[in-house]
Amino acid sequence: MERKKLPNDFSLDDLIQLAVNDSEESSSDLDAPLSDVIAFLSHYKLAEGKHRTTGKALHSTYKNWSKYPCTLSQFNYYLSLYIPRESRYYLINKSPSELIADLASVLKKTKPPLTRKKAYWEHFKAFLKAVALERGEAWIEAHVIAHFYDKWSYNKKKKQLSKNSLYSFLKIMFETRQTKDGLVVKVKHSFELSSVQNIRDAWKRKQKEQK
Repeated sequence: MERKKLPNDFSLDDLIQLAVNDSEESSSDLDAPLSDVIAFLSHYKLAEGKHRTTGKALHSTYKNWSKYPCTLSQFNYYLSLYIPRESRYYLINKSPSELIADLASVLKKTKPPLTRKKAYWEHFKAFLKAVALERGEAWIEAHVIAHFYDKWSYNKKKKQLSKNSLYSFLKIMFETRQTKDGLVVKVKHSFELSSVQNIRDAWKRKQKEQK
């Protein structure tokens, strides 16, 4: 299988062609987890090499580095697009000691995300139950869900999650996609449609005012 190029391997012509291709594709086709993995590989200058390591070892560094890490299986899939495999090992340009150093450096700079804390999971699940939000087939904007979350947490006098933290929980619990208008989430919901439309209209007006 022909490996894809990482951004740091692109020539000027490659970048120009990439820009042309991006303009021809719909923004709804953008894959946020893939972009995140590419950013991780570029940040740590990981590329094809002679050292063997497992996807799990690389994922340990990645999930501490990323604000919104994807699952190990997703990570392995995206990684295989750029790094060759030999049996169950990936062939990279960094030794085990260098990987350990990378992991140590990222752990010093980051705090454990709220998604690893039981109390915040219980808080998030209480919100899902309160608004009858569950896995389904309808796409809805994450900012719409955030609006109802803010209203729920305010009325209940609950400690609020930040928007980014709320989005992290949504990405773990539901299928999501990044579009030109922001994150959308695939769910089943009972939100009043007129309220949802009002939120969308207000959001659009706010975006226009900011331009």
